[in-house]
Amino acid sequence: MFDDIGLGRAIIARLRLAFREERSLGGERPAGSPIVLLPGFAGSNSALRPLSRYLEHALKRPVVSLHLGLGTGDIRRMALRVDAQLAELSRAPDFEYADIVGHSLGGLVAAYVLKHNDRGRRVRRVVTLGSPHRGTPKAWWGVVTLGLVSPSMWQMLPHRGLLRWLEAAPVPPGSELVAVAALEDTVVPPRFAVLRRLPGHSNRGLPGVGHFGLIFSRAAFRLVVDALKAPPAAGEVVALPTRREHSVHCKGASPGSPKAATGST
Repeated sequence: MFDDIGLGRAIIARLRLAFREERSLGGERPAGSPIVLLPGFAGSNSALRPLSRYLEHALKRPVVSLHLGLGTGDIRRMALRVDAQLAELSRAPDFEYADIVGHSLGGLVAAYVLKHNDRGRRVRRVVTLGSPHRGTPKAWWGVVTLGLVSPSMWQMLPHRGLLRWLEAAPVPPGSELVAVAALEDTVVPPRFAVLRRLPGHSNRGLPGVGHFGLIFSRAAFRLVVDALKAPPAAGEVVALPTRREHSVHCKGASPGSPKAATGST
């Protein structure tokens, strides 16, 4: 559990790490169809290493972690940078497609890349981990402390225009957007981390895991692997669970939370 003080300390620690992270791909382009990882607000690529190693071993695909700076900038500008780096990756001779896995803010950036920048040219599937697709009440705390220097904090407030547009925008044909919500998440509560019922959208829920546990939990890693190995969605609608399904599978979670997945951390 993260209260406001704990969350503040975590953000400060991550800001310090972010200053030390590399901010570009470098000269080497990985072969094959890469999986691109995007960290959350003030997140560090080093925090994504357990997930990176797991995906490389399970899927036998190259994994690339891209840095978003401090994450304080405009989500749309961060998406432009990621799209440019995807263009660099696509120059590899055996490139077919890329999948993106984004934690928290990184998932919003990935969704914007998919729906606005890339539009199905290179990105096949996006998996978000604890991303505030419907905003998060915790962003108010961030606005109070960082609002003068962080457009992204304003954009992550509930019911903001960018998020409403992003959720309603269509998924390109042949692509898919998968949202994984942690049912114990107090930073982005589950009902804020799920997607609307639209073609190409699907939701997964993970019990017993909090916001930062999503990038360390083996159960979360298995969900990501399953999502990336799944056959093409073919544009079908994957609905949020009904109230009855929710009471059976997510007992104790708030209405609107995603259906829980089985597995332990």
